[in-house]
Amino acid sequence: MAIPVALCRVSKYEPRPVRKSVGMLLETIQCRPPRGTRILVKPNLLTPKKALATTHPLVVQAVCEYLLDYGARVSVGDSPAFGTAKKVANANGLAEALNGLPIEIINLSRPTKIRLASGISIGISQKALDTALYTILGLQPHHVPLWLESQKRRLSGAHMHELSFPLAQPEEFDAAGFTLPSILKPVTFHPVRFLRGRLKSIFSRF
Repeated sequence: MAIPVALCRVSKYEPRPVRKSVGMLLETIQCRPPRGTRILVKPNLLTPKKALATTHPLVVQAVCEYLLDYGARVSVGDSPAFGTAKKVANANGLAEALNGLPIEIINLSRPTKIRLASGISIGISQKALDTALYTILGLQPHHVPLWLESQKRRLSGAHMHELSFPLAQPEEFDAAGFTLPSILKPVTFHPVRFLRGRLKSIFSRF
């Protein structure tokens, strides 16, 4: 049975069109969790600095509101490369977007070793294992290293022929006409900042 993947375009990041689009996408794939279901919404929280790979706060907000309307118990979490989930959420506007909603922002710590059917083992946070997991990425799947590695290892859902697209098709989202900014600021590596971020991440596990 093919795995349904719902795609659609959003002309601009504003609460109303984003909320409408997210609702349509989740309804299309029949995402209707029973009341009381514990759900972890996992955005891509890379760094407190502005990053294109970070999921837009309005998308996370719309998903959370949709799930809360079904009576789900929702938390939002990730394990950022730098700092903690709360720090990144405060910096990129996610905490503000979720303000007033009964949602906790958590750090995905305490990895548990899980052996997949393919034979490989990966570490997944116990907090994620205790919930129904919804992953939100601010990237095209083909640009994500995990996606590419999953294809190599023949994991379910990592190949296009295993997927169905009830709404828009992937080829409708090409990069024709896409223009890069005139000035690109390179990402620099700061050893002290990196060490400080990793220490905070480690301490947040206890």
